[in-house]
Amino acid sequence: MALAAVAVSPSGHVIGVDPSAVMRAMAAERCVRWIRSGDLEVRPGSAENTSCANESIDAAISVNNVMLWDRPAGFADIHRVLRPGGRLVVTVHRHVLDFEPARLLEEAEAAGFVDVRLSPGPPVELVAWRVQ
Repeated sequence: MALAAVAVSPSGHVIGVDPSAVMRAMAAERCVRWIRSGDLEVRPGSAENTSCANESIDAAISVNNVMLWDRPAGFADIHRVLRPGGRLVVTVHRHVLDFEPARLLEEAEAAGFVDVRLSPGPPVELVAWRVQ
């Protein structure tokens, strides 16, 4: 999250969501500078329930956790919160997936993402765009 905050500061804002209180506390500890400056907030949530407003986010990033999602619900909620033209990037190490990476592409498209690209890795990376 710190890298994202640096990338968007001073005019942008990063929202980090995680269902785990322990992971949120660790992130808050690492990112205290950006939280204090208002560039970053860490809150409870998940891919399936980000608690962000409709079409309020420019980009979403998921690193090494897509295998923990209810993926159809997660892709749907991320699609909902992204603004038109918004981008989703998912990266994950192939060895932690218990399914073929091509399913990520299919599930992202089923949620309404377009121009979905999947790189075989390592790590596996999916890039998808939201239109309208």
